[in-house]
Amino acid sequence: MVSTQNNLMMRVLFFPWKRFLASLLLALMPLAAARSALVWSAGEGWKLQGGALVPLAANAIAKESDAVESAGAPEEVPEIAEMLKNMNKARRLQDEESYFRALGYYNDVVDAYRDLIDVYGVSFHVKGGITSFGKFPLSDPVFEFSPTTRLTARGTFGKEASRVLVHQNSILEIVAEAYYQRGIIYHKRSQFEKAYDSFQELIQHHPEYHRYGEVVERQYAVASAIKNGERPYLWGWIPWFTDSSRGLRYFEGVNRNAPYGPNAVRALLDKGMLALELDKRADAIDAFERIISNYPDSGFVPDAYLSLALAYERDVAGADWDQGSTRNALDIYTDFVQLYPAHPRAGEAVEAARRMRTTLAQNRLNIGLFYYEHRNNPRAAAIFFNEAINAAPDSEPAVEARKHLAVIRSRKPASRDVMDWIFGRFPLTPEGEYVVPPPPPKLEDMGFAAPSGESK
Repeated sequence: MVSTQNNLMMRVLFFPWKRFLASLLLALMPLAAARSALVWSAGEGWKLQGGALVPLAANAIAKESDAVESAGAPEEVPEIAEMLKNMNKARRLQDEESYFRALGYYNDVVDAYRDLIDVYGVSFHVKGGITSFGKFPLSDPVFEFSPTTRLTARGTFGKEASRVLVHQNSILEIVAEAYYQRGIIYHKRSQFEKAYDSFQELIQHHPEYHRYGEVVERQYAVASAIKNGERPYLWGWIPWFTDSSRGLRYFEGVNRNAPYGPNAVRALLDKGMLALELDKRADAIDAFERIISNYPDSGFVPDAYLSLALAYERDVAGADWDQGSTRNALDIYTDFVQLYPAHPRAGEAVEAARRMRTTLAQNRLNIGLFYYEHRNNPRAAAIFFNEAINAAPDSEPAVEARKHLAVIRSRKPASRDVMDWIFGRFPLTPEGEYVVPPPPPKLEDMGFAAPSGESK
């Protein structure tokens, strides 16, 4: 125990002052850090304003403190100066609507960023540990990532690497703006896929970008252009084939990138409507159900209810097929009328529910006729005729079902078909209580008081 205390005391007394100072600087830097801002003005072009140097880790700063102190302004770093030069050329060409040439310079900025990664051997967004920083070997290397300091490192760096690292906020701001402006140009040239992908790369690699919300809005605009049938142009010049299904992925991306943004619910609704147009009902049902469950207070929920019911209704193949989708559509139309009785489209939902009940009644009638005419089973037939009446009492199938029930009560057998003449009829099944159901029990017999005014 004494030995341990002595060792601890020796480590405190002989702790290098440079390392202590560097550790203190590293701890305090995130509290005072401010991001660089890339500002455009017609007179001066793109200018970096504000921002703090990104600290390297303790050991790196202690051994390369002179490199950090001499870092200077970001514009004095050759790589950053070249990026700003290309950004200014691109923006002026963009304002002149010379989009193709502007894209070339924006691409040069993005490529320069990738070259920095190649030269120095590591992305500014690296997570985890590595053993070297490009051509600069590290002593005791440890790389860590945090949203505030981005990349911190312990090890020995050359001055050139340090100058780039401490100005990485400025570099990232420039590259993010290049992605953003590039996406705008691609959209104007109707290169929808490249526009969306450029915005998506910006979101994935630079989520701290100060116009994140605008990026998502522009993605939504790209998806809407596809949904509205706007024609894409290959390389920005050649009219190309439309591909509306791409809009499904783009609308989904808008919702995923900003699930509580202003276009989150609308993106899901548009995805569902586009899926209905493309006859992809499973995708449509998924989108509408997510609106109802994830955004119950949204003003788009009533439209989602009706669209969901419509998606199920389009799955109805007719009265001769399975009625699962018919029942689902009927339930949703009924819920809509109960939840939104004053909605302008409530009458539309009532009519749709009546249509679904009629289809369900016709299905029950068809099954009843099958049992009566082809299976000589009036008991089963009567069950389905009664179900047809209960499903839609005022419909034509219900009227016909009542006629067939009257025939069954008269004990008139069904006409023989060809198979009956060849193989004989199915044995007669007693109809029993299903043909003439017993009267319901009286309330007083069940232990309840009869309603006032009702005769006993």
